[in-house]
Amino acid sequence: MRQRRIVRWIIFVAAVLTLPLCCLSAVTTTITLVPIPMFRAHFVVSNQTGETLYLTPIGQTNYKQEQKQDILDQYYRSPNLPVWQRLDLRMEPGDTRYIIQMFDEDYTLDSLVVRNEQHDYRQLVIEEPPALLVAGDSSPPTTYTINSFSRLPEIEPDLLALVNTAARYNYRRWIELASLMGVGLIPLGLGLGGFFYTRQQLH
Repeated sequence: MRQRRIVRWIIFVAAVLTLPLCCLSAVTTTITLVPIPMFRAHFVVSNQTGETLYLTPIGQTNYKQEQKQDILDQYYRSPNLPVWQRLDLRMEPGDTRYIIQMFDEDYTLDSLVVRNEQHDYRQLVIEEPPALLVAGDSSPPTTYTINSFSRLPEIEPDLLALVNTAARYNYRRWIELASLMGVGLIPLGLGLGGFFYTRQQLH
């Protein structure tokens, strides 16, 4: 009997001590599913060529006066989840692609890497930044139009290396998100475990 009581107390104390994980999970879920308008921007890419193109948006980070290029973090409109495929977005002739990104003074859209079906690469350097996406504001997204693939500038070697080595799918962001949300289930699991353990001992 004493041993059973000790086990129940251990489960109870563990559940109480891990309750802050529920708060962490709740905050993470709220930030993810409820977008922060001031940190979002949106833009549209239009393929006005006569060929199928594949698009990869590139972001640039300016941190401590150091510039770094990486695949742009893209998000669904609602809920605010990271997109699954983050590069080689297929665009048929005449297609448009609407993209939402996180945006601040240290992170923005830098260029668009474009390739055709022959695996030739070009890039479109962004001169006008994407329009901010603010709740209640009907400002249209910035539009970037590709009229001719062959007339786009040659891609920079470093950018080509980045695209060729980057993961096509956003595994890391989804694993991070699932992990942060999952830790909130630990207290619930301990509570249910304690409940079923006690119930079993009573029979």
